Amino acid sequence: HQRHYRLERVMSNLSDLLPSGGGQNIVEFTASGTIASGKPVILNANGTVTQVGESPVSENIGTPVEFDSTSSDFNGIAAAYDVNAGKHVIAFRDSDSSNRGTVVIGTPSGSSISFGTPVVFNSSNSSELDVAYADSLNKFLVHFKNHGDGNKGAVIVGTVSGTSATFGSLAYYADFAENDGRMVWSTDDNVFVVVWDDDNNDGESRVGSVSGTSITYGTEVAFHDPGGSNGVSEIGLGYVSNSKVVVAFRDKDDSNDGKACVGTISGTSISWGSAVDFSTGRVKHCEVCYDPVVERVLITYWDEDNSDYPMIIVGQVSGTSITFGTPVVINSAGTANATEMVYNTAAAKTVLYYTQNNNSSNTFSKLVTVSGTTPTLSTAINITSGDYRYFEAALAYNSTDKNVLLAYAGTASPYNGYGLIYTAAYTGTNLTSTNFIGLADAAISDTATGKINVKGSINSKQSSLTIGSDYYVQEDGTVTTSSTSPAQKIGQAVTATTINMMDLT
Repeated sequence: HQRHYRLERVMSNLSDLLPSGGGQNIVEFTASGTIASGKPVILNANGTVTQVGESPVSENIGTPVEFDSTSSDFNGIAAAYDVNAGKHVIAFRDSDSSNRGTVVIGTPSGSSISFGTPVVFNSSNSSELDVAYADSLNKFLVHFKNHGDGNKGAVIVGTVSGTSATFGSLAYYADFAENDGRMVWSTDDNVFVVVWDDDNNDGESRVGSVSGTSITYGTEVAFHDPGGSNGVSEIGLGYVSNSKVVVAFRDKDDSNDGKACVGTISGTSISWGSAVDFSTGRVKHCEVCYDPVVERVLITYWDEDNSDYPMIIVGQVSGTSITFGTPVVINSAGTANATEMVYNTAAAKTVLYYTQNNNSSNTFSKLVTVSGTTPTLSTAINITSGDYRYFEAALAYNSTDKNVLLAYAGTASPYNGYGLIYTAAYTGTNLTSTNFIGLADAAISDTATGKINVKGSINSKQSSLTIGSDYYVQEDGTVTTSSTSPAQKIGQAVTATTINMMDLT
């Protein structure tokens, strides 16, 4: 009986089984910065450790870098970031080489970027360019209008290789001439959507799937049939979420009003809700962007009935429909070009770029914050000046470096191509998906040596844990049960103060 009692006592006292530090897998490191007891730490490149935390990152505007020095003008440019390759892909129409469709690969490094040699993807005149990164395939897609073959719309699959790219064969989505074609990739469905104005003056769409470098299309579906002889134009297209896309366009058979439709993807099919007015005035240059934090759609356009002022309006998708708030003027001095948009995840804001009419040597950015269906715009930020002002432009968000590429053609002859890296101010973290190393066994002063509980160890310097729950380190260094990326798993709570770090997967 006495032996049974002693065994029960041992088994019921977890602190006896798992003493402080777990008795193993404790490694001594030198601290870079002060580290508090029990706090998560990262491993630095020099072998020191630093407490996980956040710090402000300042706004920065990089220097324009030339990627094409022979083009006499651009008529179409698009860009995307290839996460797998860590490269930017810029597609442009090289008018100094018979307007051929061309791609150049950019390698970002902090606030700068360098470029490889441009590669031709279509030897004929190419326009209406779009680029999308196909995340599940580690490839990119280029949409273009092939003027050398009946003005038909096509998509081609590309693969980044170092500072160059290789391509499959182009795949036409329309048998006849198309206009205003646009393309987006659906991360939920691993397919892409193309929309265009066809030769019958309807707004049409198709879903494309990719296998290797080959493309197959689903059935053609009209997103809007205006019933007249003029059709649609000025098309913008954006991916939303949950297999939804939004198309914005000018309805030429209804006083050139601005309208939008919600499309729902199912396999290689798509269905569309009814068109909804976002402007009862004449519109041009529609662009669509999605804010995933507030789950709202942003549409920019020119208001032809209001001195061509660039406007922005916010929409909310519900099922197959969309409702809008009140439009806001982006710049009361007008703009000479379409307003470009991209969502900046780090800053949790949408970045706008535009050229100001009364200051033709400069381009500006504004950051958009959305509340409900109301957009709030920051003060203008002067991005480029002089000959670097863009004629045609494209934006791409770099989710690795948390900044934005602006690819554009300068306004001074010969209108060469440039890339520029812009970083909006945000609060950054030193935590990545690979650098979390463990929990401090005790407080460590800056430059001092101390013990860190690493994988396979036990850390008993926590508080208020829920036994049996998995815990994760967050961007700000707190330890919670939230697993939302970029949080990294620490282990499982075995007491209110102890985390078992045996399983970090």
